[in-house]
Amino acid sequence: MLGASGALGQALVPLLTERGATVILCGRQEAALRSLADGQDAHVVAGDLATLACRRRVYQIADQLGRLDAMAVLTGEASFGAFLATSDRRLVATVTANLAIPMLAVKSLLPLMVRRGRGRICLVSSVWAITPAAGEVAYSAAKAGLTGFGLGLARELGPTQIRVNILAPAAFPSRMLARLSPRELDELAARQGGKLLSTSRVARRVLDLLDPDLTFSGRLIRIGRIRQVED
Repeated sequence: MLGASGALGQALVPLLTERGATVILCGRQEAALRSLADGQDAHVVAGDLATLACRRRVYQIADQLGRLDAMAVLTGEASFGAFLATSDRRLVATVTANLAIPMLAVKSLLPLMVRRGRGRICLVSSVWAITPAAGEVAYSAAKAGLTGFGLGLARELGPTQIRVNILAPAAFPSRMLARLSPRELDELAARQGGKLLSTSRVARRVLDLLDPDLTFSGRLIRIGRIRQVED
């Protein structure tokens, strides 16, 4: 599980271990990862997936375990503010966190699945990839890029039994929303029909897309909708 230390990872890990899965938890928040792994059949890799060393460590553990059945790619980072007010550094960081790092991580681990000829990959994108938002231009663009990556990869892996799907949830409680004021959170919830998605609902849908009996690939699955604000 890549990007496991966030709210979605915390909801997903128990669901996986209840089904007997051995999980590899990778993220930058070591304390959160170790707390999550406590009492579970889990391995912890604390580090930045932007680095080759971190990706190699995840690969080595999976290789030692004998196989990699599924990848849940939960990495991401929000970016709020007007596009012209976004610094170059912030713009690059947003695209890196939401697109480049997931691509690099999948590229590093995919050979383990190719070797077996089967596997499941779930990329967590965002409803903003489908309904881009003012004030989140860079984030919307990066998540749209992630969606394109997943759809293209699914076609490329079509002759194999490796299934690649993309989940595009509306907003749910997470660290990404920590910068929003109570008023902004209320406005966001109103645009989603009055409430945020539950994290557990999103986690259960990720779990479905990691199921070894999954038969479809190359689908973009939306959970919840966001009402676009009219000018």
